[in-house]
Amino acid sequence: MDGWKIAVRYFIYAVVVAGLAASLPALLRRRGLGVFTDGSVVEWAQFTLLGALVGMVLWMAVRWERMRRVSVLLCSLLAFAATREMDYRLDEVPVVGWKFAYLWPLGAIVYGLTDRATLWRELDAFVRTRAFAVFWAGLLLAVPVGQLVGHTELLVEILGDGFDHHFKHAIEEILETFGYLVIAIACMEYGVELEERDEDKSSSRKRNADGQSGVGGV
Repeated sequence: MDGWKIAVRYFIYAVVVAGLAASLPALLRRRGLGVFTDGSVVEWAQFTLLGALVGMVLWMAVRWERMRRVSVLLCSLLAFAATREMDYRLDEVPVVGWKFAYLWPLGAIVYGLTDRATLWRELDAFVRTRAFAVFWAGLLLAVPVGQLVGHTELLVEILGDGFDHHFKHAIEEILETFGYLVIAIACMEYGVELEERDEDKSSSRKRNADGQSGVGGV
């Protein structure tokens, strides 16, 4: 039965992602390629999504102590990405610009290393989950694929004289956005799996208690 629940959730995720992809032509007709420039509605949507994920994963860190260090690390990566999306504004920060965002993952790593054994145990548990596989896919889509496919040199080779920097921004932002959506799916699955683990432990304790009660009765 649990397998069917997982399949249904993933089907819903696929419908949502496909629906958003199908809406892109309408968005372009209405707003043009400028919708993918700095400070555009797409960039604000990315920032809002990442900010919401930071809040959600932070809540998970508070609720599930057994995976707190991994949750804080994930939260820091999401916060870094959210800050990076606002680089055109944050570059006005003296000296460092938006790069102060490196403090988020650095702080999470320092926190994690305060108890290395617990950190390694949590990381080992996390990489065995569905959430990790989905998170990794989203990260690959948003960062290396998005940056490399949207690379100016590649697009000049493909488009030749038809190259326009608006194309570069559009491709990068589209791939980044869908990468972030996949990461959002990973974060939701992470929470679901943590909840499922609680339910499994609760059921196991109940079975053990019932078994002991039955033995005592005999």
